[in-house]
Amino acid sequence: MHLLGFAPDIFNVLLELAEDAFGFQSFCVLENVNRVSDAYFVPLDRYNVKFKSFYTQDHKINPREYFAFGVVGTKSKEIVYKYFKEKIGMTDTNFLNLIHPTAVLSNSATLGSGIQIGSHTSVNALSQIGFGVNIKNNCYIGHHGKMGDFVTINPGVTLSGLVEIGNNTIIGAGAIIRDKVKIGSNCTIGMGSNVVTDIPDDSIAYGNPCKVHGKNT
Repeated sequence: MHLLGFAPDIFNVLLELAEDAFGFQSFCVLENVNRVSDAYFVPLDRYNVKFKSFYTQDHKINPREYFAFGVVGTKSKEIVYKYFKEKIGMTDTNFLNLIHPTAVLSNSATLGSGIQIGSHTSVNALSQIGFGVNIKNNCYIGHHGKMGDFVTINPGVTLSGLVEIGNNTIIGAGAIIRDKVKIGSNCTIGMGSNVVTDIPDDSIAYGNPCKVHGKNT
């Protein structure tokens, strides 16, 4: 198995999600990164991510070609995926879902691949989660929710029933999304926001109640 786009200092963050951490063969380091802290890296240019060579780990080698995301930011995640898809011809089915053992998932929920779900998170009945989604700790995903690809749900977020979220959208920590609300693609919702009305594509929105304050370019 391989980790894609991971800076070495945050390697263990992804492994913590995995019930079985061995089997990772290598990981790749982002070249153009900004060190926010010792455990957090962000690409300087999310649309032009470059990579250094793979680093081999001492974990048990698994001959099957499976991959896991370890990328900060939804735009970066999509670029990383496209880069490796073209480089080695992988498909969505090559990506692992890393789900913390304390997370609770309904049997009727539908999950794509390349998904990370953190500790003490609930995913309720008939929810649909797309490719490359990262749902962090202590989140509640209500029934019949729909998430597009490369969505990031930060810690402590509550999504009521029938909420829809488009591709490449980030929901800030502690936000509450009212039932039946639709949030478009490429949006950023500020932390602690109370979202009670629909949010259009490409929006930066925050507040209580949550309102659009600009374009997410």
